[in-house]
Amino acid sequence: MTANRVVVTGIGIRCAGADSAAEFWKNVQAGQCAVVEVQGLDIGDSECRVGGQVADLEYSGVGEAGDRTLQLLLAAVTEALADSGVDLDSADRSRVGVALGQCQPGFYEDGYAQFIYANADAVARQLGVTGPRIVISSACTAGAGALVQAAERIACGDSDIVIAGGVDQLLGPTWQGFSSLTALGPEGCEAYSKSSGVVLGEGAGVFVLESLENAEARGAEVLAELTGWGSSADAHHITAADPSGRGAQLAMNRALTHAGLTPADIDYVCGHGTGTQSNDLMEIKALRLIFRDRAPLVPLSSIKPMIGHTLGAAGAIEAAATVYALRDQMLPPTINFKVTDKPPELDFVPNTARRADIDIAMSNNYAFGGDNSSLIFARPGLAREPREPSTREVCITGVGAVGAIGSGYEQWRTALLEGRTGIGPITSFDGTGLRAHSIGELPELSTRGVATPGEWRHLDSLSRLSLTVARQAWTDAALRLTSAQRGNTAVILATATGPLQAITRFRDSLRSGEPSPVVFPNTVFTAASGHVCKALRLRGPRTTFSSGSAAAVQAIEYATRLVARGEVDHAVVLAVEEVVRLHLATPGRHNDYLTPGLGQPFQKQSQGVQLGSAGVAFVIEPVAQARERGARSYGRVLGCAVGGDALGPRAGSRVDADPRGIQWEAVLRGAMAKAGVTPEEIGYVAASANGVPELDSLETGLLSRVFGRDIPVSAPKAAVGETQGAGAAVAILAGLVALDSGVVPPTAGLTDPVGRVRVQHVLDGTVAMTKDAVLANAFALGGSYGAVVVGR
Repeated sequence: MTANRVVVTGIGIRCAGADSAAEFWKNVQAGQCAVVEVQGLDIGDSECRVGGQVADLEYSGVGEAGDRTLQLLLAAVTEALADSGVDLDSADRSRVGVALGQCQPGFYEDGYAQFIYANADAVARQLGVTGPRIVISSACTAGAGALVQAAERIACGDSDIVIAGGVDQLLGPTWQGFSSLTALGPEGCEAYSKSSGVVLGEGAGVFVLESLENAEARGAEVLAELTGWGSSADAHHITAADPSGRGAQLAMNRALTHAGLTPADIDYVCGHGTGTQSNDLMEIKALRLIFRDRAPLVPLSSIKPMIGHTLGAAGAIEAAATVYALRDQMLPPTINFKVTDKPPELDFVPNTARRADIDIAMSNNYAFGGDNSSLIFARPGLAREPREPSTREVCITGVGAVGAIGSGYEQWRTALLEGRTGIGPITSFDGTGLRAHSIGELPELSTRGVATPGEWRHLDSLSRLSLTVARQAWTDAALRLTSAQRGNTAVILATATGPLQAITRFRDSLRSGEPSPVVFPNTVFTAASGHVCKALRLRGPRTTFSSGSAAAVQAIEYATRLVARGEVDHAVVLAVEEVVRLHLATPGRHNDYLTPGLGQPFQKQSQGVQLGSAGVAFVIEPVAQARERGARSYGRVLGCAVGGDALGPRAGSRVDADPRGIQWEAVLRGAMAKAGVTPEEIGYVAASANGVPELDSLETGLLSRVFGRDIPVSAPKAAVGETQGAGAAVAILAGLVALDSGVVPPTAGLTDPVGRVRVQHVLDGTVAMTKDAVLANAFALGGSYGAVVVGR
C-alpha cells in the first residue's frame, strides 16, 4: 500500500512579539527583534538578561492560569484549528491524534500538572479527540520530532488528522543551566556571524497535519506538504555537536531519501542557528557536506535572533517559518548579522528578507545528546509521489533488563516464573514523611562490560541504567556490526518522568547558588540515549517518547516500523524509569495513586500503587536477517496500537479511564487487527494492572469482554512495581518469557483477585502457554492506552 501524503492545513503560533501566526510572519519578514530584558523570572547571577518572552498571555479558561506552558499551547492549538477550518464534530475523533514536543518537564515545580505528558492529555481532553497521543521529549528537536510522529501516523493510515507541534515556557532553572555552561549571549543572538551565544525564548507552534485525501475531501486549503523527514545521532558528546557535521548530514540525507529528492532540489534551509560558535560552525560544515559546490547558492537563515531559542517549540515554529517562506516566496532574514569585508561562506540572508523562487525547503534542528532532525516541505502539488514502503517481518533478538527482580533476562525469567516480587521498603533514599513506604529498587549496577570508570562518572543514574540494559541486549543479540551498520542503527528511548536524579541534583545545585554545568546537560530526557549512542557508536534515527506509561508501546511501534520498511536493519529500544524521593514527595494528583499500605495488582484489598525503577532494552531486526545470521528470536512483533480517552478525572475516582472501556477496547482490537490475529489466538495477556482498584477492576472486565473467561492474565508489575514509561516493556518481556518457557508467569503475591470468575488469573506457575501469541497491555495516567502483540 502506498503511503498517504501528509499536508499542512493550519498553523498556530504564540511567541515573543506575536500573538498569532500572522503577526509572527509579519515580524519575521520585517526582521523585527522581539528579544528584550526578561521580567519576573529568577535567572540568578546570569550575565544575560535578555530573552524572547511572551507578554500579556491570556488565560484560556482551561487548566491553571499560572500554567504558562499550557496557556501558550492552547492559544496555538485554537488558532491552528481555526486556520485549518477543520470541523472536529464532523470528523472521526478516534482518527484525530495529538503529537506534542516539549523539552522542559517542570516536574519538580508542580507535580502531575507539570508531568511532561500532561499537556497532550489536556489538549486531547479539550478537543475531545481519542486518537494516538504522542509526547516527544528530545530537547531542542522535540517540536520537529512531534511533527515527524504525526506525519508517520498519517502516512501509514492510522490517523486522518493530527494536531502537532511544540511548546516550552521560559523557566529560571533552565536559564541558569545554560548560563552555567557559559552558552548565553548577553548582547543577543548573532547567528552565523559573531556567534557569541544563544538567547532563550518561549512559545508554542502548532500544525494541523492531515492526509491529502482528507484535506481534499473537505475542500481545505493546503499550505504545504511535509514530504520528507529524517533524524540521526552524533554519537559524539552530550552537549557539543559533532564538529565534523556528519550527524547533521545523515539526518538531512535521510530526509531527502524519504522525500525521494536530492540536495539539488532544495531551494532554502531554515537553520538551527543558535548563535553559539560550535553549533553554527558545525551547521555550516554540514551544509557544505550535503550541498557541496551548491552550498553558497542555497540560502540559509535563522529566526532565533528575532524570537530566541524556544527549545521544544523551536522545531515547530521554525517549520512554520519554512512553510510561510514557501507560500509567500520570501526568505526569512538572519538579523543581527555582522557584515564584514570578508564575504560570508554561505548566503545567510543577512538582516533583510528577500524574495526568491522556493519550491522545496528544509528545516533543521539539533539538540543536546547529539540529536539531529531534518524536515522537508514542498509547495502544494510539487512533492514526489510517496514510494510503496517495503514490509519485512520483525523480531526481537536481544533483551536486557534491570529491576527489582534482578539483572539480565535469565534472572528476570526465573523470578517471573517463580512469582517472586522485588518490592520492599525504601533503602536507596530517605523515605521519611512519604506517602509510599515500599518501592521496587534497582540492584547495584556494575561498570563491568558497560563503561570505563571514567565514562561511568560522567553518567547520571538514568543514563547508567540505559547503557547497562543496552549493553545487555546488544550482547544477548550477539551483534557484530561494521561502522556503516552502526551508523544506520536506530536508538529509540521511552521514559515518562525522565532523569529524576539529575533533575534533583541540579535543583539542589540551584538552591546552593551554584548551578552545576556538569549535571545540567543530563536533565534533558534525551541525554540517556545520547550516552548510549556515544558508547555503542550508533548514528541511526533516534527519538524519545515520553507519553507516560504508553511510551514504550510507541517506542516499540516506531522502531518496528523503521525496521519493517527497510530504513534500518537494527534498532535498539530502551524503556527506562527511576524512582527518587523527589518523585514521591512532589505534590500533585499522581500522589493519589500511591499507598503506604498494600499495593498489589489485581488484589481485592489493594489500596494503590507501589512505584518501581526498571530498565528494559530490546534489539529489533528483520526475521530473515536474524535467521541468516543464526540469531535467537524471542518473538515477532506482530502489531501495535495506541489511543486514549478524552474524559479527564472524574469525581470520586483516581482513574482517568472511561469506565466503559470503549477506547481501551478499540486499542486492544486494533493491535490484534494489525497483527492479523483473533482474540482466540492470544494465549496470555500481560496486564497493565498496578494495584489501583478501579483500574484493575476495569481492566479485568475489559479483558473478559474481549477475550472471554478462559484467557490467562497476570500483572508483571507485581514483581517490579509501577515502572511507568518502562511498564509496557516489562509486560512485553513477560510475554517473551511465556513464549520462551511455555508457562505463563503468575502475578506475584496475588491471592484474592478482583474479577476472579471474569478471567483466568494466574496465581502460580502451572498454567501452560498453549498458543503462539501474547498481548502486552498499557494504561497511562491521563487516559492513554497501548497494546503490543508478540508471537512465536
